Amino acid sequence: MCELVDADDLAIAGLTPLSTCDWPGRLVATVFLQGCPWACTYCHNPDLLDPRAPGVVAWARVRELLRRRVGLLDGVVFSGGEPTRQAGLADAMRQVREAGYGVGLHTGGAYPRRLAAVLPLVDWVGLDVKAPPELYTAITGVASSADRAYASLRLVLDAGVPVQVRTTVDPTVMDDDDVARRAGTVVLAVKPQVMRTVCEGIADTVQKARPLIVSVAAGIRSIDIDNWLGGGLAVVRVMPNQPALLRLGASGLYANERTTEDQKKRASSIMSAVGHVVSVDSDADIDSVTAISGTGPAYFYLLIDMMIKSAQAFGLDPQAARILTIETAKGAAAIADAEDETMQSLIERVRSPGGTTTAAFESLEADDVRDIFARAFEAARNRAVALADEANKE
Repeated sequence: MCELVDADDLAIAGLTPLSTCDWPGRLVATVFLQGCPWACTYCHNPDLLDPRAPGVVAWARVRELLRRRVGLLDGVVFSGGEPTRQAGLADAMRQVREAGYGVGLHTGGAYPRRLAAVLPLVDWVGLDVKAPPELYTAITGVASSADRAYASLRLVLDAGVPVQVRTTVDPTVMDDDDVARRAGTVVLAVKPQVMRTVCEGIADTVQKARPLIVSVAAGIRSIDIDNWLGGGLAVVRVMPNQPALLRLGASGLYANERTTEDQKKRASSIMSAVGHVVSVDSDADIDSVTAISGTGPAYFYLLIDMMIKSAQAFGLDPQAARILTIETAKGAAAIADAEDETMQSLIERVRSPGGTTTAAFESLEADDVRDIFARAFEAARNRAVALADEANKE
């Protein structure tokens, strides 16, 4: 049936013209297809469950978007609902590929045979594995859902299609112990003030399972995490920053002495999904990372804000001031990244004797701006150290 139904028959519930998060590392348009046979307890798209609901976006609109976004988008992700429910999916995927785009698929694996039919057309799969088999029915409300989901997982693995397996934990069905008992890697992404409570609550389970521990909590040292979990564990401490939200982050990573090279690579691979990862030699170095890249986006926001406000004071309209400033920042960052020269050399390439840049830098140097920023960076680092010390005392 999938072969006979046209993409124009798809019931499309929504279209996101640009997404940076639906396919890791790709800029995509996301097409949400109506209908799903499961009613998961935590479903964030409940309006997409009803298979009888009509679509609100025509497939022709998706085709027109792709025509206009050539060179700007990497691909299209079909999401839902459960997209494999709809028979027109295969034709839609073929059209996307013929237009020169990659094809991504979000699925819960509810229809293994239909999934098998479209896998040859798919470049990447985001597969939601809801829970261990024995807990599936409590999540989906459907008795056969575990068999279907795990059959779909096997299909994807056997096909060799790149896949990201995701699990959303419903705390009414799975507690921290359930997760820690089954995980090869436990990522602790909780507020620093509750880290000790969380760690002590799963310590017995973690000591039995011995997973890799990855912490992204600010100000909590790896040795404290290890102690709270009972000791003797491989612990990796990571400090990401805000641009990770757009997969443009910069993260510092420290692995304790019990962490193997394979475990360190695993932690780095997890964090590289949201940007660059730099390994550092000690726990104390993470405090420096916090002061530079963790706090760093705010330093740049401050400079951008000052430039925008000055441009407006000079008479430029707000939109022009914002565009000129932000595009200048993006361009300067791109050159700094591309060139091997020092930043001082790049500054000298902009300035000329008696010119505007020289006048600006003479004013900055008269106010000792480098020392002002150096003191700010040091204050941030000192505060990071103090926060870690305070956490240790609690």
